[in-house]
Amino acid sequence: MCQVRIEFIYSPTNSNSYRKGQWIQFHPIANVTDGGPVEFLISGSGEDYLDLSQTQLYVKAKILKNDGKVLTDDDKIGPVNLFLHSLFSQVDISLNGRNVSSSNNTYPYRAILETILNHGYDSKTSQLSSEIYYKDTAGRMNIYDDDKEPNEGFNKRASLFKKKCNC
Repeated sequence: MCQVRIEFIYSPTNSNSYRKGQWIQFHPIANVTDGGPVEFLISGSGEDYLDLSQTQLYVKAKILKNDGKVLTDDDKIGPVNLFLHSLFSQVDISLNGRNVSSSNNTYPYRAILETILNHGYDSKTSQLSSEIYYKDTAGRMNIYDDDKEPNEGFNKRASLFKKKCNC
């Protein structure tokens, strides 16, 4: 009698290792203008793997008063949560000319909702601070004064932009 073994569950082996890697800087394809699009053209080759999860965007920003002067410690001004995300109304990603992600002018709302719903307490109190996310104090989101019950999240975000620097 011939015995046949059939393996119903088969998972192919994958190599999750890199031989080498490198960071490459890309600059916008046109000058950045107020309210205009910021576009990057990142061309790849068939031999290289582009890890989009490691993509970083470097932005140098400063919050100024309406008259263009630098903030003082007495000013009650600071950014919203996920400050960098709030700078863009729409973010579209295309690969090989095909749109794979679109936000339809709702990008900042989508970013904050995904952050709130997809991250736990530990993530929100540690790694998300690099995205300028500091949870607002419940019931104090529209209160900016340092009274008995301050909005701790707002105060942390505001303090990041009050530090003196030569930028």
